[in-house]
Amino acid sequence: MAQTKSKVLHLIGNRIFKYVYKNPEKNILKLIKIGKAAAGKMYPESTFTKPIEILNDKNNVWNTFLFRGLKEVDEEMLKKAVLTFAIDLGLIAHQRSEKKGTRSTAISLGNSA
Repeated sequence: MAQTKSKVLHLIGNRIFKYVYKNPEKNILKLIKIGKAAAGKMYPESTFTKPIEILNDKNNVWNTFLFRGLKEVDEEMLKKAVLTFAIDLGLIAHQRSEKKGTRSTAISLGNSA
């Protein structure tokens, strides 16, 4: 089951990366706004407002870091690293927490609103 979840999430992640790389400045902002609309009440407001501020401020060091990284780091390597970290490690942590009878941080954050 976890293998299937991982494959589906990687498929979605690959599509998101393709979308982001078409126009990073515009599309990352759109994705954050979609995330806020879909999950905004599950997380503090700053989870969404701070990244939006950073993306809109060309003089912000994190803005420079992000967009320079997207240009200079190999797209395929970055995609594999991010998806492996975000998806596979998240699934592993979730499975381990279920076996121990505890809840993972991501789940408890999601239900804390």
